[in-house]
Amino acid sequence: MNSDILFALSFTFILSVIIYVIDLTSSSESSRIKPLFSFLPGIYFLILFLGNVMTTLITASFITSDETAQGIALFQSYSWFWYAVIGVFCFEAIIQNINITYSDKGILTISDWISKAKDRAVAKIIERNIEVNQDEIQILSSKILKLDESEINTHILDYLGKDRFEKLKKLIDDNPEIDPLLIKSKALAQDAFDEVSSVLRSRK
Repeated sequence: MNSDILFALSFTFILSVIIYVIDLTSSSESSRIKPLFSFLPGIYFLILFLGNVMTTLITASFITSDETAQGIALFQSYSWFWYAVIGVFCFEAIIQNINITYSDKGILTISDWISKAKDRAVAKIIERNIEVNQDEIQILSSKILKLDESEINTHILDYLGKDRFEKLKKLIDDNPEIDPLLIKSKALAQDAFDEVSSVLRSRK
């Protein structure tokens, strides 16, 4: 295996990672990277990467043919770059036209298999993000509990509004057995997470 192929495969890996991260973070509407490194998302990345490797190698074998190399001067310099770019971005076009058949009847396209793997990966990321969000809310709530009640009330009025403050007050008055500070801290942590987090960070 020559150096151009090795460079091309390395660049294919980098492009695959970039596409994978953009694809799953946009599909799951999350900016977190950590949930991407788990089993089901990993399976999706493996399928994506292997497909990109396959089309990169096919592209390389086509471009390195004497007729193609002589006919397209652009491919004569930085050929490894073109192997990877053309291979990766042709992958989607290629898989859309590959179909698994049985008795002359289509069963599933390769695209369908990849879509199923992606859907499972996105579902897992969303599930993990919900768990992470709940953990972060609990952590922030515990920090808010350390503030004076007057300050907590002020933050509720500032960030949640007077109507929400009155509803919380009524809930506390109607249920004397609940902890008023805990209820208020959870309301702030859940509905004004970014604002309160910024306030607490500014005090460090």
